[in-house]
Amino acid sequence: MGRPWWTRQISRQALRDLSQSRGGTARVWLRHVRAVTEALGPDVAQVYTRLLLVAAGQPMVARALAESLPDILATVGPKNRPRFHQIMVGVLEQAHPAAPLIATHLPALLEALDDGALAAFVATALQQHETSPQRASAFLKMESATAHVVANEGKTGTSLVSMIRSLSLYAQAHCGAAVRIMPGGEHAFTDGRHLYLPERIDIFNDERDETAYWVATARAAGFIEFGSLNIDLNQVSGPWPTARPDEMPFERMVRGFDNPSVASALFLIFERARVEAKLRLVYPGVARRIDTLDSALTGRGNWGDSAVDKALAAVAAKLDGLPVSDGEANGVADRVLADNPGGVGVNGSVAAMVAGYRHIRGLMASATGPMVSPDFGFRPQAMSDADKAVEASAADLLRRLGGEDGIERARKTVLSQDVDGLSYAEMSDFLDRLEAPGGPMAKEDDVGLVGRDLRHDPDVDPEAQVLRFRYPEWDHILGEYKPDWTTVSEFALAGGSAEFVSGVISEYGGLIADLRRTFEALRPEAMRFKRGLADGEELDMDAVIAARMARKAGVSGPAGVYRSRRRNQRDVAVAFLVDMSSSTNEHINTASKKIIDVEREALVVAAEAIVALGDPLAIYGYSGFGRHSVAFYVAKAFDDPWDGRVAERIGRLNWKMENRDGAAIRHAVAKLERGPAKVKLLILLSDGKPLDCGCDQYSDEYAQADTKMALAEAKAAGVHPFCITVDPYGRGYLREMYGEGGYIIIDSVAALPMQLPTIYRRLTSR
Repeated sequence: MGRPWWTRQISRQALRDLSQSRGGTARVWLRHVRAVTEALGPDVAQVYTRLLLVAAGQPMVARALAESLPDILATVGPKNRPRFHQIMVGVLEQAHPAAPLIATHLPALLEALDDGALAAFVATALQQHETSPQRASAFLKMESATAHVVANEGKTGTSLVSMIRSLSLYAQAHCGAAVRIMPGGEHAFTDGRHLYLPERIDIFNDERDETAYWVATARAAGFIEFGSLNIDLNQVSGPWPTARPDEMPFERMVRGFDNPSVASALFLIFERARVEAKLRLVYPGVARRIDTLDSALTGRGNWGDSAVDKALAAVAAKLDGLPVSDGEANGVADRVLADNPGGVGVNGSVAAMVAGYRHIRGLMASATGPMVSPDFGFRPQAMSDADKAVEASAADLLRRLGGEDGIERARKTVLSQDVDGLSYAEMSDFLDRLEAPGGPMAKEDDVGLVGRDLRHDPDVDPEAQVLRFRYPEWDHILGEYKPDWTTVSEFALAGGSAEFVSGVISEYGGLIADLRRTFEALRPEAMRFKRGLADGEELDMDAVIAARMARKAGVSGPAGVYRSRRRNQRDVAVAFLVDMSSSTNEHINTASKKIIDVEREALVVAAEAIVALGDPLAIYGYSGFGRHSVAFYVAKAFDDPWDGRVAERIGRLNWKMENRDGAAIRHAVAKLERGPAKVKLLILLSDGKPLDCGCDQYSDEYAQADTKMALAEAKAAGVHPFCITVDPYGRGYLREMYGEGGYIIIDSVAALPMQLPTIYRRLTSR
């Protein structure tokens, strides 16, 4: 064996400097360099070594890079390795402390940005790192609004880098596997293992470009999700040759025909139609999105001019329900479709291809030049040899386990893993929470989620539509918003029993009656005079006298001297927002009742008074688990009457999981903003601090800062927030979030009558 490459390529002095560097860098390098050479080649090992030599003067940075670079470099494609090396040398020369962080995120940036955009993006990250490493980290992960602005500066359309994190989770949820999303040139496609998307979509130069990314991802993922590789040739009769080692069933299938290209195209025509139909059936939201886009995104594309091309194009058109103008091609397509034996799943597409191939084959003698077919979004032939070996193994397991369910289990066994801290079960649940498969189009969530446990919550009306919305979140460490960071899913509460409300009315009947009388006194007179009118029911004598005196004095007097009685209605709307977190299941300090029961009692007492006043009233609750799982429950909309059905829904306001206050407040404010009232109140009934320990940490200073910002946004929108809480130790953080006079602390419902009228009068007089 010859000498190692580094003894020939690296100078003795450089190796001596590396071996003498502090921090143990040389030992780590020696432990990894041979493995890097064997796995990735000497060129990559040289990049690894040269970067450590540049960093040798900074022991801590060099040691960190020595540990992390082998794994990072394994994710960098050959075409991007020179760019990785050049950028990292520049980073080490300009701002070496940021180098380990930049190196971690650089592979994804290399795939998504051209040289100019990459240089600007990394330069901005280095600038942010000087003041806050946490801010730079969020910037590099595309979590901050600034990152989106910088990445897209000077460009039209929507970039892949701005959406890759959400799209990756979306694809992983669809496929049930740790698929990766990578740039794929001009077209979106899958090789059966990973998804390849355009680096930028700028067809429309508006929000439809973002919609196009969701559709492209759903379509490409559909080939994996609905089993386009789950071909079992033992279940379909055909001219199948003997299988080769590590050969996928797809490869074996097309190899059985004298023109594999035509066989492949015909199979893909049937399979694309099957997957598209399945996608539309399972995910109506995707279907609606597809229908909003230009035909360039429908996947039909352009065909060649030969008789074979025209016949295949006619088959594809007819499967899409489109007319065919070419008579000969139309006839061939009719015969192909008439001979389709039918079948379930991908094997049905194989059977249709086998039956239809003979009709297409008769045209091949007159064909000139290669066949020209559009991109179907599925390219199994593009799969790497290693992935093909796995798929071949999965196909063998299919035969052993039996059926498509078996191969799905096999694939999940091989591929399923934690991705970004999410378990396979979480990723599976994530699929149910995505707007693209199920929700409406208008301002609703593309990646939001509510897990199956919430969808099947017995307190939720199963017949009502689930609406989803995305909101930003304030990060006080970054000093800016994280755009579209949270997803709120809105549920309608089911009916049930009105026993709780009737019990409150029975227990607090006298208190409610007193409070109703107090609030009725706030009601305006039904009719009051409107003065200063040019025409009206009668003269306003005060205005007449003032006008005569002004005329004698030679000055102008009042313009209107009439008055009329006009109906004077209050212009106030109030929404109650009830904290339904699990901590509300605890008992309150001074009573034997649970916090959620005290909250609901206070809600009923206050609502009875407000109903007597005649102000429009809405009642909401909120809980959830994680930033994509904020559940918002509607017990009473503004238009709903105060009746027995609302009483039943109030009884459904039970404790759930966590409370992400900022997102719930933003959604409640959005609903109040759509109302007609001039004075809008938001009254929160809470047990204390905002806390969400779901997928990420939403607690303490971060959660309180976001809630405070959401409350500031509410005030800026003309909504007056107020908090009724049961936390006796909450004055410090409540004052910080709501301000002085923006909250009260109670330990029982009996405390409300003394304070509520004064609070309500103060809030509605603004």
